[in-house]
Amino acid sequence: MPKKTKPKRTREQQQLSQLIVAKFVPNCASGHWAKQRAMAYKLIEKYPDKDFWVSLPANDEVYSLNYYLCETGLQYLESHKISREYTKQSFEPMASKPEEKKATEPTKKFEVNYCKKKTRMDFLRGEE
Repeated sequence: MPKKTKPKRTREQQQLSQLIVAKFVPNCASGHWAKQRAMAYKLIEKYPDKDFWVSLPANDEVYSLNYYLCETGLQYLESHKISREYTKQSFEPMASKPEEKKATEPTKKFEVNYCKKKTRMDFLRGEE
């Protein structure tokens, strides 16, 4: 049976995995460091951008990178990705042609005619 070989990691991937583990699991015991790095490599496959990981705020309640591999963690990462894409968008108002103001006619004066109040009998008779 052929022996499994580890995939070759680039220098950037190695540095990024160290950054991820150091940032998100700061109190990682030395015995768990290798497992956390392996999980970091899985996260790097999904989100390889270094700026993404630098801008992601660390969660103090997370004790393992396994959180980011479960459903809620992936939703959190995806929402951060979408918010980063949203902030990259330019929302400057489009340049429009200045509109010429048309001269408007003054409003016509109108008279208010005060009507005498109708009684019930006037209403029933149909008088105006």
